[in-house]
Amino acid sequence: MRDRPDRRKSLVFRLLAGSIAVAACSIAATAWLASRSTSGAIRTEQGKELGTDNRIYDELLGYASVNSTWAGAQALVDQLSRQTGKRIILATDKREVMLQSAGSSGTPLTATPTANIDPLAVDVSSSANAGTDGVDRRATGPFTLPEPERRKLEAQEARVRECLGKDVAIDYAPNRHPYVRGTGVTQCTADRKALQAATPTEAAALELLNRYVQQCLADPDYRPYTLEPSADGLLSKADGPGRQKCLTAARRQLLTPSVAPAALLFINHPERSPGYPLSNVGTANLVLTALIVLLLTGGVTVLIGTRLTRPLRELTSAAVRMRREDVPTTVPVRSRDEIGELAAALNELSEHRGKLADLRRSMVSDLSHELRSPLSNIRGWLEAVEDGVAEMTPRLTRSLLEETMLLGRLVDDLQDLALADAGGLPLHRQDVLVREVLDQAAMASPDAEVTVRVSGEPRVFADPGRLRQVVGNLVTNAVRYSPDGAPITLRAKENGDRVSIEVADSGPGIAAEDLPHVFDRFWRAEKSRNRATGGSGLGLAIVRQLVRAHGGDVSVRSALGEGSTFTISLPKHD
Repeated sequence: MRDRPDRRKSLVFRLLAGSIAVAACSIAATAWLASRSTSGAIRTEQGKELGTDNRIYDELLGYASVNSTWAGAQALVDQLSRQTGKRIILATDKREVMLQSAGSSGTPLTATPTANIDPLAVDVSSSANAGTDGVDRRATGPFTLPEPERRKLEAQEARVRECLGKDVAIDYAPNRHPYVRGTGVTQCTADRKALQAATPTEAAALELLNRYVQQCLADPDYRPYTLEPSADGLLSKADGPGRQKCLTAARRQLLTPSVAPAALLFINHPERSPGYPLSNVGTANLVLTALIVLLLTGGVTVLIGTRLTRPLRELTSAAVRMRREDVPTTVPVRSRDEIGELAAALNELSEHRGKLADLRRSMVSDLSHELRSPLSNIRGWLEAVEDGVAEMTPRLTRSLLEETMLLGRLVDDLQDLALADAGGLPLHRQDVLVREVLDQAAMASPDAEVTVRVSGEPRVFADPGRLRQVVGNLVTNAVRYSPDGAPITLRAKENGDRVSIEVADSGPGIAAEDLPHVFDRFWRAEKSRNRATGGSGLGLAIVRQLVRAHGGDVSVRSALGEGSTFTISLPKHD
């Protein structure tokens, strides 16, 4: 019996698993794409917002660095508002509105300002113009060069360029004072010194700054020092602990009168769209993901379809070969799913057809032998009588009659088998007392030691003639294969809703390897098919067909040297 297919390997499970895998990949890809697109859009928009806010902050910070008041900043605020689409409000540290862009009137101030605009305390992360000390580089204050000094420096710069050549590197301080870049330049010393010397305006500012620093460094432990302008616009650092703080404080003290007072910056967004539009990159990713999902779906479908159709093609090819060549054909069983079960069933069918073909050939051979022997005997004796070699004596007549009766029985047996195979065997059922059938079978063999043992009065609903034929065939076999005088026992008893009939002999028994073939047609334990040692080989086959026609079954137990017991099981009739 074939094993049931493994549910985990069944076609339904595999198709379901493939569908779930494709659905899971589709959902995961959709979720990933949505998350990535949304996150990317949000990051892009946030970056734009941050860049816009930083631009507004830096523009206003630049204004505050070069102007001492916010009085003239309204035009700049309106310009930035138009360019960015933002509402801009400047307020004092007490949250009193100083300036606001058009359309911002009545807009409440948020709890936290966007930024604090103070040229002397710049947010380094929001402005590229912040110095290392937090002071905006654009805040030059007293260091701002007047027009005459700027023109004089431009003339000196031109002489240095003419002297050093066009490739000379010149940097500019925040107040536009030029400096020669690098320390390895040795030519044009006089011109370079003249260019790098402090102008009167710068000298006055430096003197004031030095005074502020000296006031801070009143501690006698600090060594006084003089500050000079540097090429990057920053003053040289002081030595010793705490001196840098004095320098920073002095710079802020010096620049405070020249820069606008600190102000709170509020940037509001007047209108926001409910969502971010999907960018071209997001659309491309969506199309790409859809193509990947389609390819994945197609790949999974092709893979599953190929794995399903390959064994089906093998099965189809095997069935075609079996039909055309009429030879047993097998296919490999590679799985335990429904297709594997079908392959196993086809192999069993092929094996069964092979056995049937062998049985058919054997039956034809056996039938030919069974018919040839009596026909040859009849023909031989009749030819002998015709030729005058033999006389038609009563003995010869009886012998020919026996051969004729043998042929008749053989034909009758074949007819019974044919009718049973076709399901057309006529049965005249009635209530039958099993004891009577066994007694009649025992009386039909008076020369044998047949004993009848019946428990109770079992009854069956059967054709009495066919039932006597069944028991008679079994008793005939028992008598034929048992030694003279050996006991033969007929038993009958009720077994639940069944009636059991047994025919036990004391014959030589049947080998274990022959038991499965006992009920095959033309099968005989004695292979020579000598009529003196056995019958035609159809008796037990007829027994099985007649018993099955009555809804019963027949079996045999036997061992070499211990005799055989045939058991008939029929439905009980109340």
